[in-house]
Amino acid sequence: MCYQAQAGWILDGFPYNITQAHMLEKALGGSERLWGITDKRREEDEQERTALMCDGWLEEQAAMLVNHHSMIIQLSEVAHHHIEAGAKLQYELVLVSKAFQGICLKFSGAALQHLSLCRI
Repeated sequence: MCYQAQAGWILDGFPYNITQAHMLEKALGGSERLWGITDKRREEDEQERTALMCDGWLEEQAAMLVNHHSMIIQLSEVAHHHIEAGAKLQYELVLVSKAFQGICLKFSGAALQHLSLCRI
């Protein structure tokens, strides 16, 4: 117990004997082992990320993203053009129908005059 107190192992009177001291050391040492596994995995992940970036993966993804963005912009411009063309066509159809109605009215008026002349 004296050695444990000098080594700083005693936490609020624990461990009481050498067996408990070994158990405490094993428990505290387990976290170190987990940190070692975590650090090793982190290094492996960094190596994998570096290998992917060195192979041009990031550049390919950026180029694909830019290509998709420009295609979307072009499609929106084409859609805008079609909407404007449709609106213009609709406007022209309204003008033609108004002109056609005017011609029909003039024609029907002339026909009525012709019919009235025929009756006389």
